[in-house]
Amino acid sequence: MTQAADLQNISIAVGEVRGQLREVVHGVNNMAQKVDNMSDKVSALVSVPGKMAELEARVTVLEAAENQRVGAMGFGGWLLKVLPIGAISAAIGAISAFLTGRHG
Repeated sequence: MTQAADLQNISIAVGEVRGQLREVVHGVNNMAQKVDNMSDKVSALVSVPGKMAELEARVTVLEAAENQRVGAMGFGGWLLKVLPIGAISAAIGAISAFLTGRHG
């Protein structure tokens, strides 16, 4: 080969290396943008554990209030079922005592 051909081959090889190097640089830049984006998202999640603890405390308070409400409603429902039956029974007993003359 001649020197001119060698120089041309070297020039082509250098051009290919430069092109590949540019692709590598673009790839690294794209990865850097992705990492920056992910780091922004991760830094936004730093407050999540504190918020989770706060939400768990609020849920515990709400559950306690709900349990009290359900208990009160259960007792109230029972009372509404029992009182009319008791009142009717007492009324029947009073009428029966009055009619039979056993009132005191």
